[in-house]
Amino acid sequence: MQERYDKVEIKRIEDVVTRWLLSLDADAYQPPLIAALQAWLYDGVHPTHQRAALMLLTSTLQAVVPQPPPPLLIKTFLSSLLALTNLPAVASFQLDSQLTATHDPTSADLALLSLSLMGNAGPAGLMLAEVRDYFQRQPALLHTLARYSLEHQHLLTLTVVPQSKERFQRYSKLMTEWQRVLKAYTPGGQRRRASQIETVAGILRAMLECAEEVRYPISLYLLEMLKRSGQQNSSDWQNCWQDFLAEQLQKHDPVSYQNCVFLWLTLFPTALEELTALLHSDLLQEQRYSQQLLASLSLNRIDLRGWLDLLDLRDLEDTLLTPQIAEIVLAALPGVTDTEHAIDLCAILAARLDRIHRDAKASQALDIEVEKIRALALQYSLPPTHPAIREVAQMALSRLPVRNASEIERVVRLAKTTSDLEIRQAYTNALARTNTQSPENIAVLEKAQQSTVMAVSKAAQAILDHKRKQDQALSQERRQPRR
Repeated sequence: MQERYDKVEIKRIEDVVTRWLLSLDADAYQPPLIAALQAWLYDGVHPTHQRAALMLLTSTLQAVVPQPPPPLLIKTFLSSLLALTNLPAVASFQLDSQLTATHDPTSADLALLSLSLMGNAGPAGLMLAEVRDYFQRQPALLHTLARYSLEHQHLLTLTVVPQSKERFQRYSKLMTEWQRVLKAYTPGGQRRRASQIETVAGILRAMLECAEEVRYPISLYLLEMLKRSGQQNSSDWQNCWQDFLAEQLQKHDPVSYQNCVFLWLTLFPTALEELTALLHSDLLQEQRYSQQLLASLSLNRIDLRGWLDLLDLRDLEDTLLTPQIAEIVLAALPGVTDTEHAIDLCAILAARLDRIHRDAKASQALDIEVEKIRALALQYSLPPTHPAIREVAQMALSRLPVRNASEIERVVRLAKTTSDLEIRQAYTNALARTNTQSPENIAVLEKAQQSTVMAVSKAAQAILDHKRKQDQALSQERRQPRR
């Protein structure tokens, strides 16, 4: 109860401070709270201070989206955020000389999210002028990017979809033109190919003109890869770009790691062996950046701004959350003593169970894997485990697969036999994901509804009631005359 009260109080304080920060104008004196936030950002000795300041800043920026953030926040914090993320200077904003790049993955994620939430008032908007100027000075590279787009059959644009109505309409017309060119594209015929490249280069140029933001910090990597393949005059640009991304991953920088994994998945979805090998190697070496990336899939901590039209979160999970990953985590977790490390590993196991639940295929190997994960999650769901670890471990139990009658019966049996109320709640939460289109599954739920364990009976009844309401609504819809 005290923990829940503390969370409510923290949220209330955050809301009050956020409203106050949003009320300040650009010319305001530097209030003590702003100075305190800066002091905590500069506190590299106590990571919790830095994280608290970044969480408050992120909360404030999220509160105004899609409106631009207060100029005072940009003026005060942009340079500090660039320094923490080790990203290059942009426009008139240099890196804060009083800060060094953070090696804490959570702080790096929060700092990058804050930069992203600044929208076109932040680096994503400020960098747009630099990108336009770069391609005006290097028009040949825009043609190179057009050629790569045709060969890749995906428009490699550095900009995001504009939000204003007029710019969006222009963007939509350009995308329609791209689809027309792509449909007619044939690799042969030098003259025809040159004409198509010229057309696509024009589309990319026009997209830069109607854009409001670049993909940030993705554009930094795209420009660097484009320069490298241009300097090498390489016809095999895909291998050149993969080499660059592999180099970035091996640097284990918390900011570039996630973005380079996403770039690889976006650009080279059929060449994943090297990427998965790198991820497995990093997990075996207990690299926190790879662990946090995978954990973020389960904890919804991934910032997909700039990726929404390129990546599907389910595709990410399907690609990255493999049985091999689960085996590595299962072996590593018992030896972990750090709380945040354990939370991330439990979250990876929860995400893996989610992945299994979505897979229609059942097998003995998957059953064995699920039981291994369940047993370890159960161990971390009980005292004296730290409450934050218990919460994520119980989340893993709530994601046990319930795809068929035997799996539902198993979860019902587990819920009935445990004496721990929190564990029972986790199991009954898992039941809520049951596929109610199967008569066999319905039969198991109807039997569970008669259980003497109230939590199990209520959970089954809630699912069946929801199913009946769905069926009634569908029946009424079918009876309505068609117009």
